[in-house]
Amino acid sequence: LGVTISVVIMIAEVWPADAAGLLRPTGPSPITAAEFVLFLTAAFAMQAIPEELFFRGIMLRVLRTRPYLAVWVSALLFGLAHFVSSGGQENLVERMLYVGQATGFGLLAAALVLYTRSLWSAVGIHGGLHTGIHLNAWTGHGDGPVAWGIGTVLFTATALVVLGLAKRRGREQIVIDR
Repeated sequence: LGVTISVVIMIAEVWPADAAGLLRPTGPSPITAAEFVLFLTAAFAMQAIPEELFFRGIMLRVLRTRPYLAVWVSALLFGLAHFVSSGGQENLVERMLYVGQATGFGLLAAALVLYTRSLWSAVGIHGGLHTGIHLNAWTGHGDGPVAWGIGTVLFTATALVVLGLAKRRGREQIVIDR
């Protein structure tokens, strides 16, 4: 579920904007099946699992009795950690848009953990994010500040829906049991 959510958001953020000529162009990047398996292994084992263990696993447990504060703190710290990332940003405004997308993504990851009580949902959307990024690159779709702005809105809006569902489910404490 998490992988699907992220891939859909990544396609929705890039393909329409690219069709309108609003993104930085990239050429198609054909890959072999072996490269794809290696990429997925790296995306999950080296990024999704360790980052989610820290940002959602540890950080949400620290503030587990205040789940909505925990969700926002986790998301903001995750976003700020991406200030130093090298994702193609060329200036401070672009860097802030990139941080905004990472923050919206972190908000959705934390909201899913609160809702599902499973860290695996966050691992799934994290791996799905990297899968979506590479799917866009492999199909020759561009990237850049417009995509990051759209991604910020899409990830944040989806997170707010999930937080509303969590609240309706009575999630008054962070419980990670899956």
